[in-house]
Amino acid sequence: MPSRGTLYLALLLILAGLFFMAANVANAFLRLGWGQLWPGLLVLGTLVFYLPIAIWREHRGLAGLAVPGTIMLVNALILFYNALTHDWDAWCYLWTLEPLAVGLGLYAAWLTGLRYRGLAWGGHVLVLIGALLFAVFGLVFGNVLARVVAPFVLIGLGALLLVRSLIWRPRGRVPRAPGNPGAAPG
Repeated sequence: MPSRGTLYLALLLILAGLFFMAANVANAFLRLGWGQLWPGLLVLGTLVFYLPIAIWREHRGLAGLAVPGTIMLVNALILFYNALTHDWDAWCYLWTLEPLAVGLGLYAAWLTGLRYRGLAWGGHVLVLIGALLFAVFGLVFGNVLARVVAPFVLIGLGALLLVRSLIWRPRGRVPRAPGNPGAAPG
């Protein structure tokens, strides 16, 4: 069986080669040059973080690499949007996706093996904060696309909270004894 380190490097080189091949095809047929495709290098950078998680699955500690990998991926996607549309002014509201990226990274780390208490919850909170900020700043400062998407984000967040409040039941709470707010019934 080949060394996993060699496998890691081989996969990185093959994927980098495929990226550069696709970039050349896009340049030849779609007239997209490096001015529009350079964020793809950041996508390749995310593989540096995600491939070890996939190759060394038994090492749960590597799941933490999902956090910087996800942050880098979200930024690469934002920069792809900017490079393809030349809408660099969009950063006046797209910065709000940074807490969302951190939240997605925490949630990805939880999904890939870091089952620490509160990790998924912290990810959820940051995703909600980022989505809410995106909706508000997108409505105020956004272009036409952001002004169309932002109300749907607000409606979705409201619906999510409404459904959660209707079905969520607190669990694991010990009822307090009458007359002594700090003591459990006994």
